[in-house]
Amino acid sequence: MTEAPWNVSGRQKKTQIGGFSVITAPGGAAIAYVAYDDDARLIAAAPELLEALKAIQAMAEQRKAMIRMPDGRGLCNFCRHAIAQAEGVK
Repeated sequence: MTEAPWNVSGRQKKTQIGGFSVITAPGGAAIAYVAYDDDARLIAAAPELLEALKAIQAMAEQRKAMIRMPDGRGLCNFCRHAIAQAEGVK
């Protein structure tokens, strides 16, 4: 994974009909170009969101949490699945 933190560098001119946001890694290397600012902020937050999810999952595992998500899944399994998706693990 590209080193965090990721930042939104602002709107750039792409075409005559619109611009795009650039997400940058440390050192200013562009890692993504997106059309919408909301998408750019979510992508830029991805490394921190993944780390937060890992911390929640570890705490739930320690406490043997049986907390259920609204759809009935256990919190630990929910976290494990989301982390695996983020890390490209099958």
